[in-house]
Amino acid sequence: MFQRIPVNDEKIFAFKATGKLTDADYKKFIPELESAIEKQGALSVYLQLEDFHGWEPKAAWDDFKIGLKHGNDFRKIAIVGEKKWERWMATLGKAFTGGRIEFFNHEDAPKAWDWLREQEEETETETEEQKDTYQKILAAIDFSDHSGKTVKKAVELAKKYDAELMVLHALRHITRYDRSFELLVVPDEAFETDEIIFERAEKKMDELTGKIGYPKLKTEIIWGRSKSTILFYAEAQQADLIVMGSHGHHGLARMLGSTTNGVINNARCDVLVVRT
Repeated sequence: MFQRIPVNDEKIFAFKATGKLTDADYKKFIPELESAIEKQGALSVYLQLEDFHGWEPKAAWDDFKIGLKHGNDFRKIAIVGEKKWERWMATLGKAFTGGRIEFFNHEDAPKAWDWLREQEEETETETEEQKDTYQKILAAIDFSDHSGKTVKKAVELAKKYDAELMVLHALRHITRYDRSFELLVVPDEAFETDEIIFERAEKKMDELTGKIGYPKLKTEIIWGRSKSTILFYAEAQQADLIVMGSHGHHGLARMLGSTTNGVINNARCDVLVVRT
């Protein structure tokens, strides 16, 4: 499936591709892409591949047609993945577009954003006042009992700095099982559709943020692994502070790492950990 990711730059079209792409996925995705091209002209594209398994036959043809029709409508295309064949795919794509294509490993995703945002003309530099304040605060939550505390701290900071506040939840796909495997003990959630799972997450998000009443608030639910989704969205929105909870892991859990540790070690903005 495709999921478009909002970006704090009208000239960059960002999206995530997961699973095996179908013709139905392209029927939803192509109108969005063409609408952005019609509105903004030539675009730069950020494509993140996560748990990606390629295309169904008709979907592969849909992808090929995009290259033929819009090959000259892309300035730069950054493909961020983790597999050798995905790198090969980026190399092959250079034959079908007039723009530049580069492949980046997941750990180099910040370099992909920098490459897309490179501009020939000089841009305005931040004022000293802007450097000393937070303008975009991202609260990353997991809907645990501690999420309310994380959001509360983020709201306090947003009000203090009159900042834009974004509340994000990363939603993982549940592996599907065949009901013929009667000997397996499988939770009922494994048989639910993505739509049902997403709607449940939206309801939880509304319950958590519906009474905040902060005018500069927006919420996002994005499919994907927690760490990569938080870092991806923070870069897309150019967040200057990430607020998230820590569940106080010690010993082996801390050595192996956690979402919080992963974000702390890889984010390019400040990270505030709310002790839970």
